[in-house]
Parts: sequence; C-alpha cells; structure tokens
Amino acid sequence: MHLVFTLPRELAPLALQNKRVIYNLLFQASAATLLEIARDPRHLGAEIGFFSVLHTWNQRLQHHPHVHCVAAAGGLAPDHMRWIPSRHSFFLPVKMLSRVFRGKFVAGLKTAFHQDKLEFYGHLAPLAEPRTFAAWLRSLFRHDWVVYAKPPFGGPEHALRYLSGYTHRVAISNRRLVAIEQGNVTFRWRDSAHANKQRFLTLPIDDFLRRFLLHLLPRGFMRIRNFGFLANRQRASLLPLCFQLLAGSAILAVRTTSLTPRQPGASTYWNCPVCGGTMHVVERLSAAQLLLRSPPLVHGCAHEPRTPVSTSPHAPAALPQLCLIQTIASTRPPQPPSAATSPSAVSASSATATHSRDPPQQPHPSSHSLWSNRKYISQHSAERLPSSRCIRSAQQAPLAPRTVCYGRRRYSTKTYR
Repeated sequence: MHLVFTLPRELAPLALQNKRVIYNLLFQASAATLLEIARDPRHLGAEIGFFSVLHTWNQRLQHHPHVHCVAAAGGLAPDHMRWIPSRHSFFLPVKMLSRVFRGKFVAGLKTAFHQDKLEFYGHLAPLAEPRTFAAWLRSLFRHDWVVYAKPPFGGPEHALRYLSGYTHRVAISNRRLVAIEQGNVTFRWRDSAHANKQRFLTLPIDDFLRRFLLHLLPRGFMRIRNFGFLANRQRASLLPLCFQLLAGSAILAVRTTSLTPRQPGASTYWNCPVCGGTMHVVERLSAAQLLLRSPPLVHGCAHEPRTPVSTSPHAPAALPQLCLIQTIASTRPPQPPSAATSPSAVSASSATATHSRDPPQQPHPSSHSLWSNRKYISQHSAERLPSSRCIRSAQQAPLAPRTVCYGRRRYSTKTYR
C-alpha cells in the first residue's frame, strides 16, 4: 500500500527555517497516525509495518515537503497469533487519516513552540508572539490536509523502484537534465495536472541552484525510517513471525480450494449446491435491478398474500426475463430429459431458462428437493421482496424452476418435465 502525507503550503516557510524539527515532526505524526488507526478494531485491528521516505520537492524543484509510506496490506493480530489481511480495495479511511494527521502535527507544533525549539526569521518574526502563533495555528484547521492512500498502479515493485531512485540523490536525477547553455539550465518535468505530460523548464543557473539547495537536509538527518513490525527494535523477532503466519495462511487457502465438491463445507457461491458443478456468471445485476426482486409464486404459501396485478391499460406489461446463467457440470456430461432424471443429474446440465410471470400449472414433483436448502428469491419485478416466512413456506411446497439470487449474481437450475 502506498500512502503520502503532505504538509500544506502555509507550513513550507516555517519548515525551511526549522528543517530538523518540522521534518522529524512530519515523520512522527504520519507514523503515529497510521499505527493508531490501523490498530483500531473498527478498521483493521492489526499492528502494521511500513517504511517512510522523506521528499521535499516537486517536479519543478519547488519546496514541497511530504512523506511516502509503503505499508504491508495487513498486519499482525494484537496477540501475534495470526495475520490479518486488509480488504482488496480498501486499507484505511483517507479522510480520517487526514484529520488525525493534522491534529497530531499541530499538537506537535504547539509542544515545540512552548519548548522554544522553533525559530522565526524574516516575515515569520511576528509568529514568535504566543497569541499570533496561536491564531496562525487556528488557520491550519480551515481545510483538510492532503493524504494519498492507494495501491501502486504498477504493483509494489513500481513504488519501490520509484522511491529507490531518491535514496542517495536529491531532487533531480541526471537523466532529467537536458541542456546547460547561455547561463540557463533546461530540464524535464512531469505535469501531473495534464495527464503526466513531459514538459521542459528553463531556469537561470542561480535560480536552479537556489531551488536545488532548498532540499539539502541537516547533517546526520535520516530520510528513511521504519515503523511497526519493521522498526529496528523489533524487526528481528516480528519479521520472521510475519513470514511464518503468511505461509500458514497460504497453506490453509490452498487446502480450502482443494476440497472436492462432495466434501462437507466445499460448496461455494461459484459451485452448484446440488451437484458441485462450476457456475459461470454471464450477467451481473445492478443495485436497481436487485430492488425489483419478488417473493416466490407458490400455491401453498398462505402466509404471504400475493400482490394483485394491475389491470390498468397504462400499467407496464410484465415482460419475461431471460436468465443468462449456465451451470456446467464438472463430473458428468449433460443427460437428456427423462422422467427418472434425478435432481443431481438435472442440476449438472447446462441451463438457460426463460421464466415468465405465470407459474406452471403442474410443477415437477422433484423440484422440492432442489430448493430445500437454498435461499430463494424469484426474479419478477412487479412484486415485493420475500420474507423469512415466505421462504420457509416455499421450501415446504413443490416449486417450479426458478432463479436463485446470491447477492448480486443470479443463478438458475432447470428441471425437466
């Protein structure tokens, strides 16, 4: 996971005059924010590990202090007995990261001011007064601070490759320099505001050197730091434990996927619950389509009255919908329909059924076993959603072939008559 914590532009002049204090505070506030929110059981509930790299420039060599953090997509449980992975498309709430980071950084600024660790020169000299400094701090809460948190587009290797290019160099690499002529320096820069287009910028040599020297760090300052289970103090003991827990979870995942459909607990949403055949999704339903589900139409359901069908000439006609789900058996080929066809053999065949609004007059006698242990929702759009009593009644009565809906995916099992 790639995260970036950026200081607002109001703090840039203060950071230039107090580099060691502000940059240390930037490291501490961003790390404490990540560790605190990730440890919260309402979010991840784990102890994460990450490393941070300080950058103080943008593509045009202007002063732009920010910290890049590369974190593992998960962490150790509080008891250090298991690995807790994060969700695939979500790590931690970005807005909460931004506000907690802002609060911790401003609190650190107040502490540094009261300990006389901050120095003010030039146009920042009035901030040496406590009231003026307090009023200036209040202005930092007028907008949210920028925090970026997304998986790297090119994978973790891309983020590591980008950050590794600046571990032992400052601000600009030699390949970006284009020309030095007539007292000017021309270099390439990437315009992120316009689709990352490559542009050229020409500066006088004095201005180029001034921008370059803005990013020199104090002597002995560490620009790369490790936190969490990657911290130097506990990395030797926790990092092997992480590898061990990750290997154990991978073995467990392999064992789970290797279960045959006939074994207990091997049924998944992608396997037929009767025969174990693989179900292929060829249509996905939107949230609006899912709201148009209706209860099953059965002759023995006395608990749930059917909604009367409007006879108005302006009412829209109930059109039959085509179920595009195919169930492909993994063990046996499709069998021709016959009176002696069992439910397992029937559900193992490929099914593409067209369901109409009117129920069949004589349902197949074996359809009850097909729907006995299944959450049932029909696909008609003119009636309301089923309740638990209606589902129980549908399980006790013989039903016609219908569509099974698991979440937002619609499946179908066909019986022969």
